[in-house]
Amino acid sequence: MNLTPILHSYARLPKSIGLRWAGVAAKVLVLVGLGACSHASPAPVSAVAVASPAPGGGQCASESPTASYSDGLQNVARLGTASQSSTGHWSWDATPDLAIDGNKDGDYWKHSVAHTQADADGAWWQVDMGKEYPLSKVVIWNRTDGGWGARLTNFRLWVSKADGSTSFETVLCPDGRAFSPAMTIKLPPGVQGQVVHVRLNGTNYLQLAEVEVFAPR
Repeated sequence: MNLTPILHSYARLPKSIGLRWAGVAAKVLVLVGLGACSHASPAPVSAVAVASPAPGGGQCASESPTASYSDGLQNVARLGTASQSSTGHWSWDATPDLAIDGNKDGDYWKHSVAHTQADADGAWWQVDMGKEYPLSKVVIWNRTDGGWGARLTNFRLWVSKADGSTSFETVLCPDGRAFSPAMTIKLPPGVQGQVVHVRLNGTNYLQLAEVEVFAPR
């Protein structure tokens, strides 16, 4: 609706009346414009899924999974190839494959923990399963000796597909808490993924005793 001619007509009225009605017309023009904008299409919603908090612990729940915690699923991380941003060298090379070797012992000195340097741009670790799977949950096992597990806090976990797009992402332990020895992240239905990533939000050492990625058999 074009109110410009109306505003011009009010300009020809006596000043006190013309200004008053011109102001009213201007407000109407603004309201009409806002009404037209209200019918605009909403911004697209991100397709990234949101994590389901573990019962009783939110996004930083300490667990000690029992022998049946796999729920009949297969750990497809064991089929993959692990990599990390850097490698710690204390008595041996704490290589990324130590987090997918099936040994969940969190004692670094038993040669069972993948360990990076304190990378300034956020130390990371990932496992590429080689192909996409329908994923159900991820179980992360922390370092447990000497209190060093406190380093694993405020970090991101995300899942990417074969084409590199993200199908799931969440931030874990953002408030400075840590977990021990393990934490389960249940994934929403429909999450497909080939690569699972873990990355610190800040400068510190990333230490992972084991990362298990479960999919239906």
